[in-house]
Amino acid sequence: MNEIVKSWLKSLEFLKPQVSGQMEVIPVRAPEGSQNYLTLGEAMSDGLISIGEVDEYGSVPKVLAVNRAAEPVLIIDGEELEGAKQNRVANVTVLVPEKSETMIPVSCVEQGRWSYTSKEFRDPERVAALNVRVTKTRTVTENLENIGRSAEIDDTPEDEHVIRDTFGDNREVNIRNQEELLTAYCSRQSSVWDEVNRLHRRTGSTSKTGAMADAYRKKRKTLEDFKKPFKPVKGQNGVLVAINGRIAGFELVSRSSAYRELHDKIIKSYAIEAMLHDEATYDPVDPEGFIERIMSAEEHRYPSPGYGIDHRYTAEGLVGSALTHAGEVIHSVFFNLQEESRSIRGYRERAETMRRNNHHI
Repeated sequence: MNEIVKSWLKSLEFLKPQVSGQMEVIPVRAPEGSQNYLTLGEAMSDGLISIGEVDEYGSVPKVLAVNRAAEPVLIIDGEELEGAKQNRVANVTVLVPEKSETMIPVSCVEQGRWSYTSKEFRDPERVAALNVRVTKTRTVTENLENIGRSAEIDDTPEDEHVIRDTFGDNREVNIRNQEELLTAYCSRQSSVWDEVNRLHRRTGSTSKTGAMADAYRKKRKTLEDFKKPFKPVKGQNGVLVAINGRIAGFELVSRSSAYRELHDKIIKSYAIEAMLHDEATYDPVDPEGFIERIMSAEEHRYPSPGYGIDHRYTAEGLVGSALTHAGEVIHSVFFNLQEESRSIRGYRERAETMRRNNHHI
């Protein structure tokens, strides 16, 4: 595992748990990062970033972010963008450089619409529901392993400008152009839609356009009540979440002020799934054991569409990622997939088969 990520994971402090129904939240504290950036919500509310379709016609798996701010803007994995020709979620965490135009790889979470409702996307203050996000993350990671191998980085370059210059003439990273990288960060869109449809069935919601947003709207009052006990605490910059005594996920950002902005979005993404369970059980969870599993996972590194390096982690029953930039972890998220270990093995086998097939074409 990359030393920057490993050192950060070793420094974690797990705080007093908070509980609501079937969901247990353990606040996490880590050393404060030094890199300054705005969250997507902050930048949008101040009119410093605009995100829209790549052109008049649009392209489902990518959108264009124009950052007018004097500092980077953080868009986290799974963060939703509402409007334009259809609602999307970010496929990967991107630290959008200051004063830049950056393509963002995305997945559609509104299958039945391809027409403008607004010129630009707005921030609906949501992250994709847990199972939608897990499926997206897992299939993006699979795609990177299948077709993104040419972009893989052996180790963190001393000069991270090498990564930012990937899309120019720099050949230190073997990848031809930005389009190729964006393709590598695609999800399996049909699987994402399947999870959105499943969420509608479980919440009893309907949507003329198949929008994930309508499931959140249907359960808005119940969701608001359910998540009330989950309050950010002083110095918190991460969270570990368990549902019915089983760890579901773990997420960290480098600055506590940024986490406070993101807290409600992250909590809602777990809560909308957790509150649908019929019974509540509280088996003891083992945060330290989960971190050990992360630290023993297989790692691959790829250039990020924005600043930094995207680290991908896979192990039996686990998938996750971390974005590093300028010697620190900016954001990381890991999901526990133990109940789906058979499908994880299948994913590994499919990835290897596809690589062999591509090699012989």
